[in-house]
Amino acid sequence: MEQKPREKPEIVVPTGYKLEDIIDTDDNGYGFKQEAIYTGEVNVRVERDGKE
Repeated sequence: MEQKPREKPEIVVPTGYKLEDIIDTDDNGYGFKQEAIYTGEVNVRVERDGKE
């Protein structure tokens, strides 16, 4: 069976918000080895005045 290539996940930042408002950038609180749970590439789309 042939698998379809995965698309990159996308984060959409609505007008009036900052990227920091949308994603959690705090690295404390997991209590593990201070390593990220998952890392990978994403597309970030920022909307400005109703346009992208």
